[in-house]
Amino acid sequence: MNYARNWGKKLGKELGKKLEELEKLKELEELKELKKLEELEELEELEDNLRQSAVKNNPVILCGLCGAPQT
Repeated sequence: MNYARNWGKKLGKELGKKLEELEKLKELEELKELKKLEELEELEELEDNLRQSAVKNNPVILCGLCGAPQT
């Protein structure tokens, strides 16, 4: 009976460690995804700022879809 109990404890500890590892991996993946989203938001903000400064400095009408100057 002790053998089964000890084996169960050992198995439980191993499963607990693996569960902790999986949770850490999920957290890392979420952090990476958040970082990518933040980078995309920064790029979009930079693009908007560039478009706004282009309009202020050079009053050319830009296409709303692609941002190219309209002729």
